[in-house]
Amino acid sequence: MFKRLKTIIVFLLLLTQSFAQEKKEKDYIRTLQTYIDSYLESVPPVTDSLIAASDYLIAFSDDSLIRSHITGYLYNKFRSSLVMGMESVAVYIGKEYYLNGRVKPANEDEKFLISLFVRLNENSLIGMKAPELRLPDQNGDTLSLRNLQSTYTLVYFYDDKCSRCKTELPVMKEILRQFEFLDISVYAVYTQASGEDFKNSAGEILSAFNDISGAADTSVKWHFVWDPGFESGFHLLYNVLSTPQLFLLDKDQKIIGRNLESRSLRELLSAETARLNNLSPVTANFLWSYLPLFNLKDTSELRSAFEPLFEHSSGQKDPGLYRTLFLEMFEYLAASGVDSLEDAAVWLGENYIENRRELWWDNSIPEIHVPKVISRIRTNRPGEVANDLYLADKRGKISTLSSHRGKKFTLLFFYTQECPVCSLATEQLKDIYKTLRKRRVKIVGIDIMGEEKDFVNYLKKNRIKWEALFPPSNQRQELYYKYIANRIPAVYLLDNNWRIVARGIDINTLEKLTK
Repeated sequence: MFKRLKTIIVFLLLLTQSFAQEKKEKDYIRTLQTYIDSYLESVPPVTDSLIAASDYLIAFSDDSLIRSHITGYLYNKFRSSLVMGMESVAVYIGKEYYLNGRVKPANEDEKFLISLFVRLNENSLIGMKAPELRLPDQNGDTLSLRNLQSTYTLVYFYDDKCSRCKTELPVMKEILRQFEFLDISVYAVYTQASGEDFKNSAGEILSAFNDISGAADTSVKWHFVWDPGFESGFHLLYNVLSTPQLFLLDKDQKIIGRNLESRSLRELLSAETARLNNLSPVTANFLWSYLPLFNLKDTSELRSAFEPLFEHSSGQKDPGLYRTLFLEMFEYLAASGVDSLEDAAVWLGENYIENRRELWWDNSIPEIHVPKVISRIRTNRPGEVANDLYLADKRGKISTLSSHRGKKFTLLFFYTQECPVCSLATEQLKDIYKTLRKRRVKIVGIDIMGEEKDFVNYLKKNRIKWEALFPPSNQRQELYYKYIANRIPAVYLLDNNWRIVARGIDINTLEKLTK
């Protein structure tokens, strides 16, 4: 009996010591985690800085157990973060420490999960060029993601049986309609294998974006594709384990948003709008929330939108608020590239700027600038005779743009040498140059910021085969007022009568229009 009691007492003592040791370890771990969190709060929340900070923290101790804990805490912290872009840090830690053998995972299952996370995310991180996809569309024609030439591209992975996709679609419609002036294309990837369901789902989505008459309710360009044999590997390339999945690409097709939800998509597009238009933050925030409340295609609603703003801002002792607000609204709408919003700019300019000269300290704005921009909008529509202006060739010879017209079509290609998207468009035009010549399409490239010496060197270096021109310094402002070339590359297709057939078109549309 005594021996049994002694054994129980010894066991209880050991158990008590074990609990004390465990409590001590937990207290140490909590202290360590508090230190890590405190240190990270002092680090700029950008990927490179956080990666450097992680390296520093992991090297904090030579003890393998402590290093393992720090690595695991950082990996899980960044992997589970709700802040977009933090997964880049988790991928780095996973590859650099766990998969390289510098830190040993707890077991093989954990190593497998880390390896899977890295494989699913390493190809589509923020700042990376989006992985190429070449998939068949509804007609069986291969459509390359790289060939889309919009300012922004939304890569949208969806499934017609996905209830969340159906719930999100109306919200997505509202967002795309609000930001249609940003020149957005959607590369919509159907993730299932049924060809019939693919075509039906594409039709249903397009119909959701049409108004009651059946006409498109937005200028956003939709491109539907699918991967019937699942050969492209899009699941691994874009981490498509569920739908919907949204990625936003910039004009260089770099990923600026991933795994987006509606709210984060709206916030991201709002931030891009401010950056592109150089709007003051206060004005930008106001425009994003106010203008979408009105149907700017309806003239009666234009007055409802602008009149209260005019009465409030112009009634101040100093009409500075009116000048800032109305000029920024005018520029914002005029630069949209969307017919209905450009029409709204014309209406606003004529009714609230041109005839309100007494409110402007600089009369050149209501008397010269705004009328010229309105004229540019009206003369840049399909069916109108394209504007003429004087440009220089590589020899410095000055001639009119219209003197370079083609026999059947003329393609005006506005670009700058520094623009990466322009370089991509240049290579695409080289690929179809012979085809266009056979169709009697004459390409005229216009370097809107060209200087004679750099201009000639650029043509030689890039082996440009088509006619190339640039505006003399005294014609650059005139070019701005004659063509909507503030968003480059800008493309105009003209017929043999110098009338505009189309503008803002991609290569696929160009080939169809010139057949």
